Amino acid sequence: MLCDYSLGMNDDSEAFVAIFREFAGDALRDVWTFDADGERCLYIREDVADSLDGHDPEQYIDNERYGYITRRTYNDLTYAEYQYTVRGFDEFSTFRTFIEDVGVLASVDRGKTHDFGELFDRLQTSEIEYDSIRGSDEPNDSHVTADD
Repeated sequence: MLCDYSLGMNDDSEAFVAIFREFAGDALRDVWTFDADGERCLYIREDVADSLDGHDPEQYIDNERYGYITRRTYNDLTYAEYQYTVRGFDEFSTFRTFIEDVGVLASVDRGKTHDFGELFDRLQTSEIEYDSIRGSDEPNDSHVTADD
């Protein structure tokens, strides 16, 4: 199951998803957290969940775990500190970052210009306890649907 829609969220998860909802509005497609051991779906829009039928988000997120290595490489090779990565696809853009060693992955519909630097700053300055939304705490067990 992609996300278990029967379980609720803690206050930090709700605050975390709210940052993305305020940032992207209806263009928000999904929000995931991950660490070395697992991933956690916090939000997925129904049409996105339907389009993932037959695809394995776990494999995609597993690839994003390479970011734990590449961000250290970037920090060693440049004079500036790595903050986030954005990848463009024909239907959406993905945003990946690491906050307090928790991997964050979200996607938004294309069409509107998004200031991902602003999103990163909001995540950095939030008062969210990131350990409470870490990917392996309770993998794939907490989320919000677009209808909530």
